[in-house]
Amino acid sequence: MKKIKLMVPMCLILASSVLSSCGKNNNPLANAQNLYGFGAVSSVKLLGNSISTSSLKHLLSLAQNSSRTTSDEVKDQIDRFNSYFSAIDSFLGEDIISTNVSNNSNQNYPYENIMTIKGKDFEGKNTEYTLYYTEVLTKSEVEDDEAENEYSLTGIMLLDNKEYYIEGERTSETESDEAENELSITAYLDKNDKSNRIVMEQEHSIEANESEIEYVYSVYSNNILVEQTAIEFENEKKNGKEEIEYSISFRQGETKGSYEIEKETTSAKTEMKVTYYIDNKKGEFRIEASGDKYTYTFEDGSKITI
Repeated sequence: MKKIKLMVPMCLILASSVLSSCGKNNNPLANAQNLYGFGAVSSVKLLGNSISTSSLKHLLSLAQNSSRTTSDEVKDQIDRFNSYFSAIDSFLGEDIISTNVSNNSNQNYPYENIMTIKGKDFEGKNTEYTLYYTEVLTKSEVEDDEAENEYSLTGIMLLDNKEYYIEGERTSETESDEAENELSITAYLDKNDKSNRIVMEQEHSIEANESEIEYVYSVYSNNILVEQTAIEFENEKKNGKEEIEYSISFRQGETKGSYEIEKETTSAKTEMKVTYYIDNKKGEFRIEASGDKYTYTFEDGSKITI
């Protein structure tokens, strides 16, 4: 059974343990391919979920309104909660993510590489995405035992029969037994208009037995920053085992709350039990997959399907 926690700032934590080989970093996001894959998919899915004018106006109204009750506040935030949960729900399996890169032969997309990105949702169903991209080395420096390389990336990701444009920059630094990657990705739907976009900035560091990755997503509407969210992925070796944590921190005015999510699987179904804490008040709701949507069931019996 996996557990996810969400606090707001709301923080979402998904923890699991796997056996680790001595001296080997098994973090699935420890290489550049998987970093690109996770960052591109989550940015594009968040863009598709969040960029509509109505939803962005709703975010702004929530940030400005502090008179809601706790129950109403939770229901009001479900759209927002669902947007971020849906952005990463393809990577809730044991292996998180796997990618494969090959030379691109599709003349409809004039990029050098094609990346296939695979994962599993919380029901264990396979997910797959395609990214066409070209990465160019723009700077390389080597001094003693230090090396730094900078790359630029352009590409297109296909999702739900739509083309999303991707631009990115990656920096890789190595020194002795330490390595650090930084990645920035911008995703937008209109090739000629970047005013509505998601900007993701990522940093990955490895030190001894600990690996930490943070993704910060900024949502822009008409070039105005309307929301910013940090997702942190931490991998640490303890007693010969590898522990993995996923955390999401939302920033929205002065609103605060915490959501603890427990994955429950039976022979009949899989669902998420969510316990939330807002202003010292406690409540609960559940999430169940309904085809390609999620159904949220609250304590008063009401349901919201998104």
